[in-house]
Amino acid sequence: DVVLLGSEVEDVTRQLAERMLNGGGELVTIVTGEGADEDLATRLMAHLGHAYPAVEVIAYEGGQPHYPVLLGVE
Repeated sequence: DVVLLGSEVEDVTRQLAERMLNGGGELVTIVTGEGADEDLATRLMAHLGHAYPAVEVIAYEGGQPHYPVLLGVE
């Protein structure tokens, strides 16, 4: 299902992570793809770390085509 639309990857990723964390979660995993901005994961980690200090945030460079960001919340 489509839950968010937007033109800025970072903004949509932030909004999606926040929606997912509203249901609870202890860990956010960010996997950046080949089209992602070089500092995207760092900015997302900083934002989520500030907004959700009790949540662990990790990031990996996945290099996947077609998807600039894959996001998981556990």
